Amino acid sequence: MIQTWIHATSPTTVAQFYDRQYRAHGARAFASDDWAWAQAAVATYTGPQLQMLDAGCGHGAWLAAVAWDGQRVGIDASGEAVLIAQTRDIKSSVIEHRAIEAIPDTWQGLFDIVTCWGVLEHTVDPVAAWLRLWACVRVGGILAITVPMVFPECLAPIAAEPNPLTIERFGTVDEWRALFGHNDDRIHDAVIGDATRPDWLAVYRKDALL
Repeated sequence: MIQTWIHATSPTTVAQFYDRQYRAHGARAFASDDWAWAQAAVATYTGPQLQMLDAGCGHGAWLAAVAWDGQRVGIDASGEAVLIAQTRDIKSSVIEHRAIEAIPDTWQGLFDIVTCWGVLEHTVDPVAAWLRLWACVRVGGILAITVPMVFPECLAPIAAEPNPLTIERFGTVDEWRALFGHNDDRIHDAVIGDATRPDWLAVYRKDALL
């Protein structure tokens, strides 16, 4: 069964947690240099490279790493993370201080690729967040996301406090599919990461308007 935590009571709760981590640790907080799995996921999109959105971009590591010819847009609820990302030399990028819940309606159908790596579990309503991201994908584009199969109570040694989560874990892929649906639109799903913190990875393709 999917387990629920009570810490993520609002986008502000999540933003304040990550603000504290980035303020204390800078770009070292939640850093990753291994994006091969993410590159493989977005490589399933073969259309024109116009605009990409990374929802929950943190300090911009993925935006800097991705092979993408068009504009890169990053949003994050943490103002501290956004400040770090804006100082990076990221090609054709726009980084905004914005939570997924605050994505404007004018972004509907605007992006060829939307990525969301380990963020949905921090939203107050993951299904509503998924639908908002899905709405941003133009016909022919893809939505690529990861969610945790398991999540430790804190991300030691970086975070010395509980990580604000709505969903602690997605115990089976069937639970994930039941929550987000759109099974017919999925290109593939896979397990990434190691045994201590494996994630589910899925890529959805929008072949037609729903």
